[in-house]
Amino acid sequence: MISVLYVDDEPSLLEICTLFLERGGDISVDTALSAGDAIERMASHHYDAVISDYQMPGMDGIEFLRTVRESGDGIPFIIFTGKGREEVVIEALNCGADFYLQKGGDPKSQFAELKSKILHSTARKRAEEAQRESEERLRTLIGAMPDIVCFKDGEGRWLEANEFTLGLLGLGEGEYRGKTDADLADLSPLYRHALQNCERIDHAAWGAGKPVRKDEAIPRPDGTPMIFDFIKVPTYHPDGTRKGLIVIGRDVTERSRAECAIRESEEKYRTLVEEIRDGFFMTDHSGTITFATQTLANIFGCDAPAEMAGQSFSRWVSPEQRKWAVSAFTSGIETGKMSETPIEVPVVREDGTLAWTEIKTYPIIRNGTTEGARGIVRDITARKQASIALAESEEIFHAVTNAAIDGIIMIDDRGCITFWNPAAERIFGYSAGEAIGRNVHDLIAPGHRHATIREGFRHFSATGIGPVIGRTLRLEAVRKSGEDFPIELSVSAVRMRDGWHAVGIVRDVSERVQG
Repeated sequence: MISVLYVDDEPSLLEICTLFLERGGDISVDTALSAGDAIERMASHHYDAVISDYQMPGMDGIEFLRTVRESGDGIPFIIFTGKGREEVVIEALNCGADFYLQKGGDPKSQFAELKSKILHSTARKRAEEAQRESEERLRTLIGAMPDIVCFKDGEGRWLEANEFTLGLLGLGEGEYRGKTDADLADLSPLYRHALQNCERIDHAAWGAGKPVRKDEAIPRPDGTPMIFDFIKVPTYHPDGTRKGLIVIGRDVTERSRAECAIRESEEKYRTLVEEIRDGFFMTDHSGTITFATQTLANIFGCDAPAEMAGQSFSRWVSPEQRKWAVSAFTSGIETGKMSETPIEVPVVREDGTLAWTEIKTYPIIRNGTTEGARGIVRDITARKQASIALAESEEIFHAVTNAAIDGIIMIDDRGCITFWNPAAERIFGYSAGEAIGRNVHDLIAPGHRHATIREGFRHFSATGIGPVIGRTLRLEAVRKSGEDFPIELSVSAVRMRDGWHAVGIVRDVSERVQG
């Protein structure tokens, strides 16, 4: 549920907007009649987004926005006002407003657009927060690892290294970034040979174009060697040029363990590092779980991985998909081939709730025999729910626009038609297929007004402001048949990622004029 605080000094508008936004059940709205009241509410309540009018007694919407941003709060903030002056728009965006919507025109369409902006901005905010948290967890994990972990750019320059690496090589926090292995070798005679050898293996990894694994010796201060099992993973830009190199090294000086145990440990380690934010599992040939991470246990609603050990993975697959999942797994075991393409699989958590996951599986092959599978599980429930909510919002939008008596036309920042409802088809005689993509002024405006309209539209494209924005005007239009006829036109400006778009509501007033 998305929690929204709506601030406006007009009680009737607060009531109407609240009814519309809460209709779908995915948004709850709290209201305030002033910015001061809103600030008090935000101090004691958590909100996912703020909608604010501009012109209000005491503190206006821009001052309110500036106060919120100066406090360090990055909450999505939408200015929703009848004021469309250029300086107000620019100031709002400069102060950190996520969107600026102008009141006016058809209320249903405008509230639908407002809801769309809320869903978009909150989804973006949550995705950014999730990414930051994931990156912080990864940094913390890598920093605490008792292994060598470092990242280099496409030229072999060091970008980042964990504390273990710096301590092992006697490097300070500020002296290694931007330097190559050769540069660092000149700084440290003790590790010169090891760093030069490291550079040679880096080139081998780039030349192979795939991960390279090799043991390397690094001396202790007393000169005795430590043997590290290194994995070097090259990454590339889409055009094939070098992007970076991931270097991971584990101390394997004490080779008391059997080679097989070492290989399995490294395999688990490598996969977990590469997919650290997701759940990881391993099964035997029958699909029984032999290893699971805490993240996977969390996704499936278990308290600990131990609860999953010895259980069939299919136990958590939804009943509708279970038969298919078992069949696909059996086929993979028999053929040794499993789809590495992520597959969406609904699962039932321990508490009975449904979750959506994305699963990638890989066969475990030893001595030519498929002994089981390992896989990565990503929880995509929030993304799936957001997709469903968006589809429902679009369904409502299309239902409203299809039932509208007036024509509803949307254009992009070039003046090209992006939406044309059935009423517009009846009024002008063009089908949606004929109209979408065409320049709206060339299509329906009288020829003698084209030059004047284009001049005004250039100003609108740059500022979102124009002589017809926020007003209802009577104008002349042209049907597909060539007939001139009178219309009433209301236009609202909408700020999109690629520039200013416009929404027009058109009413044919021919009969009224004739009467």
